[in-house]
Amino acid sequence: MRKQFTLTTLAAATLMLLAASCKKGKVNTPDENLDAKISFTSAILGQANTKASGNTWDANDNIGVFSKKSSDGTLVDVNKKYTTTGNGNFTATGSEIINYPNDGSSLKFAAYYPYNATNTNNIYKVNVASQTSLPAIDLMYASNATGFSQTSTTTPNLTFTHQLSKVEITVKAGAGVSSVSGVTAAFQSFNTLADFDLIAGALTSGLAPANINANITASGADQLASAIMLPLADASNKTIVFTLPSGDNFTWTLPAGSKFEAGKKNTYTIVLQKVTTPVAVQLGTATITNWVDVPGGSTNLNPDVTTPTPTEKQIFMETFGTKDLSGFPSSRQAVTAYDNYDNPTFAYAGNTTIIVAGNGFTTNNARFVGTENNIKMNNINTDGFTNLKLQFRATLINAPATGTTLDFANIITVRYNGVDYTVPAAPSNNSTTPVSIEVNLSTAAANATSTLEFIGNKGIVAPATGSFFRIDDVKLLGTK
Repeated sequence: MRKQFTLTTLAAATLMLLAASCKKGKVNTPDENLDAKISFTSAILGQANTKASGNTWDANDNIGVFSKKSSDGTLVDVNKKYTTTGNGNFTATGSEIINYPNDGSSLKFAAYYPYNATNTNNIYKVNVASQTSLPAIDLMYASNATGFSQTSTTTPNLTFTHQLSKVEITVKAGAGVSSVSGVTAAFQSFNTLADFDLIAGALTSGLAPANINANITASGADQLASAIMLPLADASNKTIVFTLPSGDNFTWTLPAGSKFEAGKKNTYTIVLQKVTTPVAVQLGTATITNWVDVPGGSTNLNPDVTTPTPTEKQIFMETFGTKDLSGFPSSRQAVTAYDNYDNPTFAYAGNTTIIVAGNGFTTNNARFVGTENNIKMNNINTDGFTNLKLQFRATLINAPATGTTLDFANIITVRYNGVDYTVPAAPSNNSTTPVSIEVNLSTAAANATSTLEFIGNKGIVAPATGSFFRIDDVKLLGTK
Protein backbone atom coordinates (compact mmCIF):
# COMPACT_ATOMS: atom_id res chain seq x y z
CA MET A 1 0.00 0.00 0.00
CA ARG A 2 0.93 3.61 -0.45
CA LYS A 3 -0.29 6.64 1.45
CA GLN A 4 0.00 10.04 -0.06
CA PHE A 5 0.39 13.09 2.17
CA THR A 6 0.29 16.73 1.03
CA LEU A 7 2.54 19.20 2.79
CA THR A 8 0.77 22.58 2.59
CA THR A 9 2.73 25.83 2.84
CA LEU A 10 1.64 29.44 3.08
CA ALA A 11 1.83 31.78 0.17
CA ALA A 12 5.41 32.77 -0.55
CA ALA A 13 4.70 36.44 0.06
CA THR A 14 3.34 35.82 3.53
CA LEU A 15 6.34 33.68 4.47
CA MET A 16 8.77 36.33 3.23
CA LEU A 17 7.15 38.96 5.44
CA LEU A 18 7.63 36.65 8.41
CA ALA A 19 11.12 35.48 7.53
CA ALA A 20 12.81 37.54 10.18
CA SER A 21 10.70 36.13 12.97
CA CYS A 22 10.62 32.39 12.05
CA LYS A 23 13.26 30.07 13.40
CA LYS A 24 13.38 26.32 12.71
CA GLY A 25 11.94 24.21 15.52
CA LYS A 26 11.11 27.40 17.46
CA VAL A 27 7.85 27.93 19.34
CA ASN A 28 5.94 30.85 17.76
CA THR A 29 5.81 33.93 19.97
CA PRO A 30 2.69 36.15 20.27
CA ASP A 31 3.95 38.65 17.70
CA GLU A 32 4.50 35.98 15.03
CA ASN A 33 1.94 35.14 12.40
CA LEU A 34 0.71 31.70 13.41
CA ASP A 35 -0.27 30.93 9.82
CA ALA A 36 3.45 30.61 9.01
CA LYS A 37 3.62 27.11 10.44
CA ILE A 38 3.71 24.08 8.14
CA SER A 39 0.86 21.57 8.41
CA PHE A 40 0.19 18.28 6.64
CA THR A 41 -2.81 16.88 4.89
CA SER A 42 -3.18 13.28 3.78
CA ALA A 43 -5.09 11.26 1.26
CA ILE A 44 -5.38 7.48 1.10
CA LEU A 45 -5.61 6.58 -2.53
CA GLY A 46 -7.91 3.58 -3.22
CA GLN A 47 -9.26 0.77 -1.11
CA ALA A 48 -6.12 -1.31 -1.63
CA ASN A 49 -3.89 1.32 -0.08
CA THR A 50 -4.40 1.03 3.63
CA LYS A 51 -2.70 1.17 6.93
CA ALA A 52 -3.06 -1.74 9.31
CA SER A 53 -6.28 -0.51 10.91
CA GLY A 54 -8.12 0.23 7.65
CA ASN A 55 -8.23 2.67 4.77
CA THR A 56 -8.62 5.88 6.79
CA TRP A 57 -6.66 7.53 9.52
CA ASP A 58 -7.86 7.08 13.07
CA ALA A 59 -8.29 9.88 15.57
CA ASN A 60 -5.02 10.72 17.31
CA ASP A 61 -2.85 8.89 14.77
CA ASN A 62 0.60 10.47 14.97
CA ILE A 63 3.45 10.72 12.49
CA GLY A 64 7.04 11.82 13.07
CA VAL A 65 8.51 14.30 10.57
CA PHE A 66 12.15 15.14 9.74
CA SER A 67 13.50 17.93 7.57
CA LYS A 68 16.98 18.25 6.08
CA LYS A 69 18.73 20.89 4.02
CA SER A 70 18.46 19.95 0.39
CA SER A 71 21.97 21.24 -0.25
CA ASP A 72 23.95 19.01 2.09
CA GLY A 73 21.50 16.82 4.01
CA THR A 74 22.05 18.56 7.34
CA LEU A 75 19.26 17.79 9.76
CA VAL A 76 17.05 20.78 10.54
CA ASP A 77 14.02 19.31 12.29
CA VAL A 78 14.08 15.98 14.07
CA ASN A 79 11.11 13.75 14.92
CA LYS A 80 8.43 16.42 15.01
CA LYS A 81 5.08 15.06 16.13
CA TYR A 82 2.06 15.71 13.94
CA THR A 83 -1.41 14.49 14.91
CA THR A 84 -4.73 14.02 13.12
CA THR A 85 -8.23 14.07 14.52
CA GLY A 86 -9.12 11.36 12.01
CA ASN A 87 -9.95 13.65 9.10
CA GLY A 88 -6.57 13.23 7.41
CA ASN A 89 -5.22 16.66 8.38
CA PHE A 90 -2.09 16.66 10.55
CA THR A 91 -1.09 19.56 12.76
CA ALA A 92 1.54 20.23 15.38
CA THR A 93 1.71 22.45 18.42
CA GLY A 94 4.42 24.38 20.23
CA SER A 95 7.97 23.28 19.56
CA GLU A 96 6.77 20.46 17.25
CA ILE A 97 5.86 22.95 14.50
CA ILE A 98 8.13 22.93 11.42
CA ASN A 99 8.92 26.23 9.63
CA TYR A 100 10.85 26.85 6.43
CA PRO A 101 14.31 28.46 6.86
CA ASN A 102 14.34 32.28 6.88
CA ASP A 103 17.18 32.37 4.33
CA GLY A 104 14.99 30.90 1.62
CA SER A 105 16.99 27.66 1.36
CA SER A 106 15.12 24.49 0.45
CA LEU A 107 14.32 21.42 2.55
CA LYS A 108 13.64 17.79 1.93
CA PHE A 109 11.28 15.87 4.17
CA ALA A 110 11.00 12.39 5.62
CA ALA A 111 8.29 11.01 7.89
CA TYR A 112 7.30 7.77 9.54
CA TYR A 113 4.33 6.13 11.27
CA PRO A 114 3.62 5.26 14.06
CA TYR A 115 5.27 8.08 15.99
CA ASN A 116 7.65 7.26 18.85
CA ALA A 117 8.97 10.02 21.12
CA THR A 118 11.87 8.00 22.56
CA ASN A 119 13.96 7.07 19.50
CA THR A 120 17.68 6.94 20.29
CA ASN A 121 20.09 8.24 17.63
CA ASN A 122 17.15 8.36 15.22
CA ILE A 123 16.79 4.57 15.37
CA TYR A 124 13.25 3.20 15.49
CA LYS A 125 13.12 -0.06 17.44
CA VAL A 126 10.95 -2.59 15.62
CA ASN A 127 9.36 -5.33 17.72
CA VAL A 128 6.71 -7.63 16.24
CA ALA A 129 6.62 -10.14 19.11
CA SER A 130 3.15 -8.93 20.11
CA GLN A 131 0.45 -8.72 17.45
CA THR A 132 -2.25 -7.42 19.80
CA SER A 133 -2.41 -4.03 18.01
CA LEU A 134 -1.40 -4.21 14.36
CA PRO A 135 -1.44 -0.42 13.79
CA ALA A 136 1.10 -0.03 16.61
CA ILE A 137 3.67 -2.10 14.69
CA ASP A 138 2.77 -1.15 11.10
CA LEU A 139 5.94 0.84 10.34
CA MET A 140 5.61 3.15 7.29
CA TYR A 141 8.16 5.58 5.89
CA ALA A 142 8.30 8.40 3.31
CA SER A 143 11.35 10.30 2.04
CA ASN A 144 10.52 11.39 -1.48
CA ALA A 145 9.67 15.10 -1.02
CA THR A 146 12.78 17.21 -1.83
CA GLY A 147 13.68 20.75 -2.84
CA PHE A 148 10.88 22.76 -1.21
CA SER A 149 11.24 26.27 0.20
CA GLN A 150 9.27 29.44 1.01
CA THR A 151 9.11 30.27 -2.68
CA SER A 152 7.87 26.85 -3.87
CA THR A 153 4.69 27.01 -5.88
CA THR A 154 3.95 23.28 -5.65
CA THR A 155 2.99 21.23 -2.63
CA PRO A 156 5.34 18.56 -1.24
CA ASN A 157 3.76 15.13 -1.42
CA LEU A 158 4.93 12.40 0.94
CA THR A 159 4.33 8.87 -0.29
CA PHE A 160 4.44 6.40 2.55
CA THR A 161 5.32 2.74 2.04
CA HIS A 162 5.12 -0.16 4.47
CA GLN A 163 8.52 -1.27 5.71
CA LEU A 164 7.32 -4.61 7.08
CA SER A 165 5.35 -7.48 5.57
CA LYS A 166 1.81 -8.60 6.32
CA VAL A 167 0.30 -12.08 6.35
CA GLU A 168 -3.43 -12.78 6.42
CA ILE A 169 -4.77 -16.33 6.75
CA THR A 170 -8.45 -17.19 6.50
CA VAL A 171 -9.02 -20.25 8.68
CA LYS A 172 -11.98 -22.47 7.79
CA ALA A 173 -13.54 -25.55 9.38
CA GLY A 174 -13.28 -28.67 7.25
CA ALA A 175 -14.39 -32.30 7.57
CA GLY A 176 -14.51 -33.43 11.18
CA VAL A 177 -14.11 -29.90 12.59
CA SER A 178 -17.37 -28.31 13.71
CA SER A 179 -15.98 -24.81 14.34
CA VAL A 180 -12.76 -22.83 14.23
CA SER A 181 -13.94 -20.34 16.85
CA GLY A 182 -11.19 -19.85 19.41
CA VAL A 183 -8.42 -21.02 17.09
CA THR A 184 -4.91 -19.68 17.57
CA ALA A 185 -2.16 -19.37 14.97
CA ALA A 186 1.50 -19.30 15.99
CA PHE A 187 4.31 -18.48 13.56
CA GLN A 188 7.09 -20.81 14.66
CA SER A 189 10.56 -19.33 15.29
CA PHE A 190 10.29 -16.09 13.29
CA ASN A 191 12.52 -13.08 14.00
CA THR A 192 10.92 -10.45 16.21
CA LEU A 193 13.40 -7.53 16.52
CA ALA A 194 15.12 -5.14 14.11
CA ASP A 195 16.35 -1.51 13.91
CA PHE A 196 15.05 1.02 11.40
CA ASP A 197 17.28 4.01 10.61
CA LEU A 198 14.92 6.97 10.27
CA ILE A 199 17.55 9.05 8.46
CA ALA A 200 18.73 6.45 5.96
CA GLY A 201 15.35 4.70 5.72
CA ALA A 202 16.98 1.29 6.15
CA LEU A 203 15.91 -1.77 8.15
CA THR A 204 18.51 -4.09 9.69
CA SER A 205 18.29 -7.87 9.52
CA GLY A 206 15.96 -9.47 12.02
CA LEU A 207 17.01 -11.25 15.17
CA ALA A 208 15.56 -12.78 18.38
CA PRO A 209 13.51 -15.62 16.82
CA ALA A 210 10.42 -16.64 18.77
CA ASN A 211 6.94 -18.03 18.26
CA ILE A 212 4.60 -15.19 17.26
CA ASN A 213 0.87 -15.46 17.95
CA ALA A 214 -1.18 -13.93 15.16
CA ASN A 215 -3.99 -11.44 15.73
CA ILE A 216 -7.29 -13.35 15.42
CA THR A 217 -10.62 -11.80 14.41
CA ALA A 218 -13.92 -13.40 13.44
CA SER A 219 -15.00 -13.34 9.81
CA GLY A 220 -18.44 -14.96 9.79
CA ALA A 221 -17.96 -18.65 10.51
CA ASP A 222 -14.27 -18.30 9.63
CA GLN A 223 -11.42 -16.77 11.61
CA LEU A 224 -8.87 -14.33 10.19
CA ALA A 225 -5.31 -14.68 11.45
CA SER A 226 -3.29 -11.53 10.73
CA ALA A 227 0.32 -10.71 11.46
CA ILE A 228 2.80 -7.98 10.56
CA MET A 229 6.17 -9.64 10.18
CA LEU A 230 9.76 -8.66 9.57
CA PRO A 231 10.75 -9.11 5.93
CA LEU A 232 12.16 -12.56 5.23
CA ALA A 233 13.94 -13.41 1.98
CA ASP A 234 13.24 -17.13 2.29
CA ALA A 235 10.27 -18.38 4.31
CA SER A 236 10.32 -21.81 2.69
CA ASN A 237 9.65 -24.64 5.15
CA LYS A 238 8.83 -22.24 7.99
CA THR A 239 5.78 -23.45 9.89
CA ILE A 240 2.60 -22.05 11.40
CA VAL A 241 0.73 -24.08 14.03
CA PHE A 242 -3.05 -23.72 14.35
CA THR A 243 -4.54 -24.89 17.65
CA LEU A 244 -8.22 -25.46 18.37
CA PRO A 245 -9.71 -25.11 21.87
CA SER A 246 -9.94 -28.94 21.90
CA GLY A 247 -6.15 -29.05 21.91
CA ASP A 248 -5.84 -30.40 18.36
CA ASN A 249 -2.80 -28.96 16.57
CA PHE A 250 -2.55 -28.47 12.80
CA THR A 251 0.88 -27.63 11.36
CA TRP A 252 1.19 -25.87 8.02
CA THR A 253 4.55 -25.64 6.25
CA LEU A 254 5.01 -22.64 3.97
CA PRO A 255 5.74 -23.83 0.43
CA ALA A 256 9.05 -23.54 -1.39
CA GLY A 257 9.68 -20.04 -2.72
CA SER A 258 7.69 -18.32 0.02
CA LYS A 259 9.02 -14.96 1.16
CA PHE A 260 7.81 -12.00 3.19
CA GLU A 261 8.64 -8.76 1.38
CA ALA A 262 8.49 -5.23 2.74
CA GLY A 263 5.27 -3.55 1.65
CA LYS A 264 3.68 -6.80 0.53
CA LYS A 265 0.77 -8.75 1.98
CA ASN A 266 0.43 -12.50 1.49
CA THR A 267 -3.06 -13.99 1.83
CA TYR A 268 -3.89 -17.68 2.29
CA THR A 269 -6.87 -19.89 3.05
CA ILE A 270 -6.35 -22.78 5.44
CA VAL A 271 -8.91 -25.55 6.01
CA LEU A 272 -8.59 -27.50 9.27
CA GLN A 273 -9.98 -31.01 9.02
CA LYS A 274 -9.82 -34.40 10.67
CA VAL A 275 -9.63 -37.27 8.22
CA THR A 276 -8.10 -40.72 8.41
CA THR A 277 -5.97 -40.40 5.29
CA PRO A 278 -3.46 -37.68 4.36
CA VAL A 279 -4.81 -34.79 2.30
CA ALA A 280 -2.79 -33.38 -0.58
CA VAL A 281 -1.92 -29.72 -0.16
CA GLN A 282 -3.31 -27.64 -2.99
CA LEU A 283 -1.74 -24.19 -3.28
CA GLY A 284 -2.47 -21.54 -5.86
CA THR A 285 0.22 -19.42 -7.44
CA ALA A 286 1.03 -16.43 -5.25
CA THR A 287 0.84 -12.98 -6.83
CA ILE A 288 2.88 -10.33 -5.04
CA THR A 289 1.57 -6.76 -5.06
CA ASN A 290 1.86 -3.66 -2.89
CA TRP A 291 0.09 -4.24 0.42
CA VAL A 292 -2.81 -5.76 -1.41
CA ASP A 293 -4.12 -9.29 -1.05
CA VAL A 294 -1.53 -11.76 -2.33
CA PRO A 295 -3.46 -14.96 -3.07
CA GLY A 296 -1.32 -17.76 -1.72
CA GLY A 297 -3.82 -20.53 -2.41
CA SER A 298 -5.69 -22.85 -0.06
CA THR A 299 -4.46 -25.72 2.06
CA ASN A 300 -6.25 -28.56 3.83
CA LEU A 301 -4.64 -29.52 7.14
CA ASN A 302 -5.10 -32.62 9.28
CA PRO A 303 -4.37 -32.60 13.01
CA ASP A 304 -0.75 -33.15 13.92
CA VAL A 305 -0.07 -36.74 14.86
CA THR A 306 2.55 -37.14 17.54
CA THR A 307 4.42 -40.32 16.66
CA PRO A 308 5.41 -42.08 19.87
CA THR A 309 8.86 -43.56 20.22
CA PRO A 310 8.62 -47.22 19.16
CA THR A 311 8.79 -49.60 22.10
CA GLU A 312 8.84 -53.34 22.44
CA LYS A 313 5.40 -54.79 23.15
CA GLN A 314 4.04 -58.24 23.80
CA ILE A 315 1.84 -59.29 20.89
CA PHE A 316 0.49 -62.41 22.60
CA MET A 317 1.30 -65.01 25.23
CA GLU A 318 0.13 -68.62 25.33
CA THR A 319 0.32 -70.60 28.62
CA PHE A 320 -2.03 -73.39 27.44
CA GLY A 321 -4.60 -72.62 30.11
CA THR A 322 -5.55 -74.32 33.35
CA LYS A 323 -8.10 -76.91 32.19
CA ASP A 324 -8.18 -80.04 34.36
CA LEU A 325 -6.91 -82.83 32.09
CA SER A 326 -6.67 -85.51 34.77
CA GLY A 327 -9.82 -87.26 33.48
CA PHE A 328 -8.51 -87.67 29.95
CA PRO A 329 -6.47 -90.68 28.77
CA SER A 330 -2.86 -90.20 29.89
CA SER A 331 -3.92 -86.75 31.22
CA ARG A 332 -3.65 -85.17 27.82
CA GLN A 333 -5.83 -83.93 24.96
CA ALA A 334 -5.23 -83.42 21.25
CA VAL A 335 -4.35 -79.89 20.14
CA THR A 336 -7.46 -79.63 17.96
CA ALA A 337 -9.75 -80.84 20.75
CA TYR A 338 -8.33 -78.74 23.56
CA ASP A 339 -10.53 -75.72 24.35
CA ASN A 340 -8.78 -73.72 27.07
CA TYR A 341 -6.18 -71.70 25.13
CA ASP A 342 -5.32 -68.14 26.21
CA ASN A 343 -5.99 -66.83 22.70
CA PRO A 344 -9.36 -68.17 21.53
CA THR A 345 -9.26 -66.05 18.34
CA PHE A 346 -6.36 -68.11 17.04
CA ALA A 347 -6.99 -71.25 15.02
CA TYR A 348 -4.96 -74.06 16.59
CA ALA A 349 -3.91 -77.07 14.56
CA GLY A 350 -1.37 -79.92 14.72
CA ASN A 351 -0.91 -83.51 15.84
CA THR A 352 0.68 -83.08 19.24
CA THR A 353 -1.09 -82.91 22.58
CA ILE A 354 -1.67 -80.57 25.50
CA ILE A 355 -0.70 -82.32 28.71
CA VAL A 356 -0.84 -81.72 32.43
CA ALA A 357 2.08 -80.41 34.50
CA GLY A 358 5.35 -82.30 34.46
CA ASN A 359 9.07 -82.11 33.71
CA GLY A 360 9.38 -78.86 35.64
CA PHE A 361 6.20 -77.22 34.32
CA THR A 362 3.55 -76.56 36.95
CA THR A 363 0.63 -76.03 34.56
CA ASN A 364 -0.59 -77.42 31.25
CA ASN A 365 1.93 -77.46 28.39
CA ALA A 366 2.47 -78.86 24.89
CA ARG A 367 4.21 -82.23 24.61
CA PHE A 368 6.21 -83.31 21.53
CA VAL A 369 7.21 -86.99 21.02
CA GLY A 370 8.00 -89.00 17.93
CA THR A 371 8.63 -87.62 14.47
CA GLU A 372 7.34 -84.20 13.46
CA ASN A 373 4.85 -83.66 16.22
CA ASN A 374 3.61 -80.10 15.74
CA ILE A 375 1.34 -77.35 16.99
CA LYS A 376 0.30 -74.50 14.72
CA MET A 377 -1.16 -71.14 15.84
CA ASN A 378 -2.99 -69.32 13.04
CA ASN A 379 -4.42 -65.78 12.66
CA ILE A 380 -1.82 -63.94 14.73
CA ASN A 381 -2.06 -60.20 14.01
CA THR A 382 1.42 -58.66 13.83
CA ASP A 383 0.45 -55.79 11.54
CA GLY A 384 2.61 -52.70 12.16
CA PHE A 385 5.19 -54.50 14.28
CA THR A 386 8.90 -54.81 13.50
CA ASN A 387 11.85 -56.63 15.09
CA LEU A 388 9.78 -59.67 16.01
CA LYS A 389 11.16 -62.13 18.54
CA LEU A 390 9.80 -65.38 19.95
CA GLN A 391 10.33 -66.44 23.56
CA PHE A 392 9.31 -69.73 25.19
CA ARG A 393 10.40 -72.21 27.82
CA ALA A 394 11.36 -75.81 26.97
CA THR A 395 12.58 -78.90 28.70
CA LEU A 396 13.71 -82.30 27.38
CA ILE A 397 11.73 -85.20 28.79
CA ASN A 398 14.97 -87.19 29.22
CA ALA A 399 17.50 -84.40 29.51
CA PRO A 400 21.24 -85.07 29.89
CA ALA A 401 23.17 -83.94 32.95
CA THR A 402 23.14 -80.31 34.01
CA GLY A 403 25.62 -78.15 32.08
CA THR A 404 25.47 -80.21 28.90
CA THR A 405 24.83 -78.07 25.80
CA LEU A 406 21.51 -78.90 24.21
CA ASP A 407 21.46 -78.60 20.41
CA PHE A 408 17.87 -77.44 20.11
CA ALA A 409 18.35 -76.62 16.41
CA ASN A 410 18.14 -80.38 15.67
CA ILE A 411 15.27 -80.96 18.08
CA ILE A 412 12.86 -78.01 17.78
CA THR A 413 11.98 -76.23 14.55
CA VAL A 414 10.25 -72.82 14.70
CA ARG A 415 8.37 -71.93 11.55
CA TYR A 416 6.86 -68.45 11.08
CA ASN A 417 4.76 -67.76 7.98
CA GLY A 418 6.31 -70.77 6.26
CA VAL A 419 9.93 -69.83 6.98
CA ASP A 420 12.07 -71.92 9.36
CA TYR A 421 14.13 -70.11 12.00
CA THR A 422 17.05 -71.53 13.97
CA VAL A 423 16.53 -72.27 17.63
CA PRO A 424 19.74 -71.48 19.54
CA ALA A 425 21.53 -74.03 21.71
CA ALA A 426 21.20 -73.81 25.48
CA PRO A 427 22.76 -75.54 28.50
CA SER A 428 20.79 -78.38 30.03
CA ASN A 429 19.17 -77.80 33.41
CA ASN A 430 18.14 -81.50 33.66
CA SER A 431 14.65 -82.71 32.91
CA THR A 432 12.94 -80.87 35.78
CA THR A 433 14.12 -77.29 35.13
CA PRO A 434 12.86 -75.61 31.90
CA VAL A 435 15.27 -73.60 29.74
CA SER A 436 14.32 -70.10 28.47
CA ILE A 437 14.81 -69.76 24.71
CA GLU A 438 14.60 -66.72 22.38
CA VAL A 439 14.40 -66.96 18.59
CA ASN A 440 15.17 -63.93 16.41
CA LEU A 441 12.37 -63.28 13.88
CA SER A 442 13.46 -59.76 12.96
CA THR A 443 13.59 -60.57 9.24
CA ALA A 444 9.98 -61.72 9.23
CA ALA A 445 7.39 -59.50 7.58
CA ALA A 446 4.44 -58.47 9.72
CA ASN A 447 0.84 -59.04 8.65
CA ALA A 448 -2.61 -59.45 10.11
CA THR A 449 -2.87 -63.24 9.66
CA SER A 450 0.49 -64.68 10.65
CA THR A 451 1.13 -68.33 11.50
CA LEU A 452 3.54 -69.67 14.14
CA GLU A 453 4.41 -73.36 14.25
CA PHE A 454 6.53 -75.56 16.52
CA ILE A 455 7.76 -78.86 15.00
CA GLY A 456 9.54 -81.59 16.95
CA ASN A 457 12.29 -83.74 15.40
CA LYS A 458 11.62 -82.50 11.92
CA GLY A 459 12.74 -85.02 9.29
CA ILE A 460 14.05 -87.51 11.85
CA VAL A 461 12.64 -90.99 11.19
CA ALA A 462 13.42 -92.53 14.57
CA PRO A 463 14.13 -89.81 17.10
CA ALA A 464 15.73 -90.82 20.35
CA THR A 465 13.72 -90.54 23.53
CA GLY A 466 16.20 -87.90 24.66
CA SER A 467 14.82 -85.59 21.99
CA PHE A 468 11.24 -85.59 23.26
CA PHE A 469 10.30 -82.25 24.83
CA ARG A 470 7.66 -79.94 26.26
CA ILE A 471 7.11 -76.19 25.74
CA ASP A 472 5.14 -73.56 27.68
CA ASP A 473 4.80 -69.79 28.15
CA VAL A 474 5.06 -68.95 24.45
CA LYS A 475 5.40 -65.16 23.85
CA LEU A 476 5.68 -63.19 20.63
CA LEU A 477 7.19 -59.69 20.98
CA GLY A 478 7.58 -56.83 18.52
CA THR A 479 8.43 -53.14 18.27
CA LYS A 480 5.70 -50.60 17.52
